[in-house]
Amino acid sequence: MINFIFYRIGLLVMLITMLSACTHQQAPGLYKKNFMHYDMNTKQVHFDLDAAWNANNNGYNYNGYYQDDMTLRVPAGWKVSITLTNLDAHAPHSIVLTEVFATDDIPDELTGEFSSIKRAYTDSLFANESDTMHFQAKEGRYWLFCGVKRHGIDGMWLPLNIESNLQIPVIDFK
Repeated sequence: MINFIFYRIGLLVMLITMLSACTHQQAPGLYKKNFMHYDMNTKQVHFDLDAAWNANNNGYNYNGYYQDDMTLRVPAGWKVSITLTNLDAHAPHSIVLTEVFATDDIPDELTGEFSSIKRAYTDSLFANESDTMHFQAKEGRYWLFCGVKRHGIDGMWLPLNIESNLQIPVIDFK
């Protein structure tokens, strides 16, 4: 009889735990919103990017975007910081700010030594790890490129344009 009571209590606890998990989990939206913050007075901009925000492009995305789904645009001379958080429990991810490649010339993998601007990269991050890069915006057209083997080839990159005629940072969506 006592075993039967403990069995029923155990089932009840398990059912409550499962229902609680189902009602409190929030599936990420199609794209992450409100991930750019800037200060015109100090000429600083910060982007929060989450690797594998959702299943778009098999999880090879930043905030749900990949390839040229969106373009980040920053005024030249501004201070830029980008925080990358890896939400992918199955693979590491990184960001290397690199030159724009022709489609046929996309490298298999990149490390920070290939960054086009000094200190504009993160190391490879595993599940739930974060890293922030800081750099001075130098005019040019770049990619925020996942340097992990095959990720960039599979489309895990976004354009970052640094423009001298721009007054404030802008995000262009396709």
